[in-house]
Amino acid sequence: VFETDRASLIASINLALKNAEQFHLTKTRGQRDLWECHEESGDINRTAKINYVTKNVWSDEERLAGEKSVLGWYISGHPITKYEPELKHFTTAIHQLKTEPRAHYPAKKKYTDKTKRDNWVTIAGYVIAMRSVQTKSGKRAIFLTLDDHTAQIDVAVFSDVHEEVRDLLIKDHLLIVTGEVSFDEYTEQYKFIAKEIQHLDQAREKHAKYLRVKLNQPQIDTNFLASLKQTITPFCGGSCPIIIDYWHEGINAQLQLGDEWRLTLTQELLSMLSDFLEVSVEYTARV
Repeated sequence: VFETDRASLIASINLALKNAEQFHLTKTRGQRDLWECHEESGDINRTAKINYVTKNVWSDEERLAGEKSVLGWYISGHPITKYEPELKHFTTAIHQLKTEPRAHYPAKKKYTDKTKRDNWVTIAGYVIAMRSVQTKSGKRAIFLTLDDHTAQIDVAVFSDVHEEVRDLLIKDHLLIVTGEVSFDEYTEQYKFIAKEIQHLDQAREKHAKYLRVKLNQPQIDTNFLASLKQTITPFCGGSCPIIIDYWHEGINAQLQLGDEWRLTLTQELLSMLSDFLEVSVEYTARV
């Protein structure tokens, strides 16, 4: 309709208000303008060249955050979509939990210490609601509603876990949650009790096998290598190795860099590398 992007439209609001004010003032004074002449001649298709304020197009994250802030939900996508290729390696979609037979998640399970952790489930989702309650013991518990675009589920975070992860519990942030899921026959609702909570960077560090960096011979020169070194050096000292996937005239070779180049994988690093390289995080196979 407006033939421009949302960022430019938002930046042009003050200009639009100013033009509207001037138009109203002109009408109030009874002055005639060019458009009125067109109307009298029967031309009702009033068009004018609009000089929008030029702004960089919003990223997907900025656009979706704006939708959520104004409307209360996302309309053009979901922020988790960007991370789904990674999340599928170490999480289970929420809707998949809810399509399992109810008997798979009995209300009460008896585990030995040896097998209990093996029955935990890991999910990921954006925090769309959060409330605090006081338990019978007088301790604080947090109830989160997570949304992963496939479904929503309520997650209970009791005091022992809450004390460790309170700084991560922020509305509209992505969380990776591991815990116990069960089906409550009385309320006919699925219950999820959190045992571990991480943000995506922590989950990457835990599950990533290596970072693959694809290089083509024509792009490699002194300036390129210097830029690559400058980008990754602040993130060295982690546990994730780098695999160089080198291509030249159809011939491929792979080289793993030394331990001194092991990285701490963060979204900041991946975004910086993606600006001038083809990179991907490879994960260990799920058992």
